Amino acid sequence: MTDLQTLKETYQHISSDSSTADRIVFGRALLTQNTPEFLDFHYSLLKETAIDTQLYETICRKFSERAEVGELYLLTQITAEPDPHMQAIALHILGTYKYKNGKHLDKTAGLARNYLTATVAVLRAKALFVIGWVGLPSDIDQIAALLAHDPVPENRSWAATALMQLCFNHPEAAATCLQILRDALSSQNAWHTECAILVSMQEISGKKWGLDATDMHANTTEQLAKAKEKAMKLKI
Repeated sequence: MTDLQTLKETYQHISSDSSTADRIVFGRALLTQNTPEFLDFHYSLLKETAIDTQLYETICRKFSERAEVGELYLLTQITAEPDPHMQAIALHILGTYKYKNGKHLDKTAGLARNYLTATVAVLRAKALFVIGWVGLPSDIDQIAALLAHDPVPENRSWAATALMQLCFNHPEAAATCLQILRDALSSQNAWHTECAILVSMQEISGKKWGLDATDMHANTTEQLAKAKEKAMKLKI
């Protein structure tokens, strides 16, 4: 079992330059204990956003492998956290518990609903991610409002994909979401948002419009124009 001091020393050693092997070993060591001290140290590492990207992703991913202990810890921390950027990181990790047999996803969904009205753009963005994963059809109106009015184009894009994700979990909401997306399409002038709307409509409807759903930037202006023409004629 790894002691905390050894873990801290290991982190200092690999934080500036880590190999794949180092990251794997460190990730395993992080999870050897669920004591308050280990949890606090792990949480403190979430603030180290300037480190190697792959190491940081390992640190974030490992938190959702702490099972219910980690989930409850983050639910407590996020409400006391004064930094909205850290709240955004914690909320994103909490959302991933959907895919880790999370026990308190209803609480996470409640937090996401509250943060949809946050003044900090990145917190609204993460709230959109999470509400798409764990939300309900009753959340559609709030997502639609951000799709129409969020001042940040990227957030309007995340609102579109949130509707798509919600439909994957609640197929009965498909027609409603498609109508909202199509209505929003005519008023969008940001390329990324238009692309996100069209990809979302393609995926919800099951149509084959030739758009790449995994890489938005792979879609050309010509492809989007053709997809938009089809989207506007889609029978809902």
